[in-house]
Amino acid sequence: RCVSCLVPCKDKPLLSIASRTSSLNPPPYIPVSHKIDYGTCILQCPTPSRWPDVYVSVRALMHQPSPTSPFTTVISESESAMTTIVTIPGIMSDARTWRSIAGDLKSDKTKVFEANTRRDATIEDMASRTLSETDGALIVLAHSMGARVAMEMGRQSPGRIRAMVLSNANAEGPAQDEAASRENRIAEAKADVVVYARRWVTKVISAKSAQDPRLVGDIRQMVEDCPPDVHERQNRSLVARPDATAYLSAFDFPVLLMTGAEDHLSTPIVQETIAELLRDCETVVIEDAGHLLPFEQPRVVSAVVKDFLLRRNF
Repeated sequence: RCVSCLVPCKDKPLLSIASRTSSLNPPPYIPVSHKIDYGTCILQCPTPSRWPDVYVSVRALMHQPSPTSPFTTVISESESAMTTIVTIPGIMSDARTWRSIAGDLKSDKTKVFEANTRRDATIEDMASRTLSETDGALIVLAHSMGARVAMEMGRQSPGRIRAMVLSNANAEGPAQDEAASRENRIAEAKADVVVYARRWVTKVISAKSAQDPRLVGDIRQMVEDCPPDVHERQNRSLVARPDATAYLSAFDFPVLLMTGAEDHLSTPIVQETIAELLRDCETVVIEDAGHLLPFEQPRVVSAVVKDFLLRRNF
């Protein structure tokens, strides 16, 4: 039975529960009368205000019940019970965006999934694919365009999100004149991606970052590695992006918003505007960084994210 609503589980015993209302320490109980078994039970609880989505892992070790409790404590040891750290890159970017930071966060209780945003034509489909290619509870790290994908994931499946870290994010829908601007970008990249990368990178990083030849070269290389059709598809997906400001107030998981002090696209003021729409949000502005914060200040970002997750008992 679900320990929240006492509705019987279907087919298999309930072994352990993970939901957005349970933090990372869900009540891992089953009735003493149930036997440990293998299988999967997914229960949609009729008391959604308490357990909106219940995900049940299926392999466990049973401990002796407490003399004062009718329940038996279970410790999950299956991979499906692990929390997945999902990393989502921005436009013209790939897994290099978050790889070192996610590596710092990984533990024996987490696994890392690097989302691929190069195959789909809409933000909604990118979000749906990422959700379908992962299972269980998620901590999402997302940058720029990836932050829009993350927000859409929060709309599509809020019960799976434990926490969200959004770097250099914007949330509003497309501007009236944005389509023409993005068509120009598409044409410029198709004409000469090397020249395009050189111009683009210097516009979006901080003055200090621009003085680091290795950093600038690495970012340019990543942009040049992005196929023209992917660049075109991602730009067009942003022209048709959903307006996340319409649903951010429904998120009931913690969100960390980060941006660079020299980011002219996702300014500190923009971050505060987004934060006002969220129920549980923290904002951080990092010096000597622009719009490519995870590249420009990876060690600082890693420390900030670690602190945020630890304080939230993750």
